[in-house]
Amino acid sequence: DPGPHSSSLNLHQAEMHLDGLHIAFGLDAARPYPRAMAHDVSSIGRYICEACGSRQATAGFCAQHPDEPLLDLADEDVRLLLDEFDDRRRAQRYTVIAVTCAILLSPLLLLGLVKRFFIVVWAGAVTGLTAGIYRIFPARQVLPNLEHEWPEWMDE
Repeated sequence: DPGPHSSSLNLHQAEMHLDGLHIAFGLDAARPYPRAMAHDVSSIGRYICEACGSRQATAGFCAQHPDEPLLDLADEDVRLLLDEFDDRRRAQRYTVIAVTCAILLSPLLLLGLVKRFFIVVWAGAVTGLTAGIYRIFPARQVLPNLEHEWPEWMDE
């Protein structure tokens, strides 16, 4: 007899397993990008390295990239610039994935020469596969989500 708490224990074990997978793959359960990019900005600091996303409480240069100055997240222009860089990375990643999927599924286009239905199948397959792969491998995001956590230094 497993007892009255067995279902909650199994749920707890499943959550622990998922947490282990997220840690192993460097992912945060709440965000689909690497854990290094998903820290609480108020506890780490307001200065960010655009190259790696690491944050510090004081201005200066990145420890991992000595030639990269840290950018001040309190500056709206910096946040807009980082958001633009993130948008470019997302667009580039999506384009690469879409072109790769289109090439990999090109045999369906050859079948489209015989029966036009396969062209529609190819388009749907490319779209679905691209969306699925992009969900699994999203682009790196540097700009933290400041709407959920409004640090005190944002009011300065």
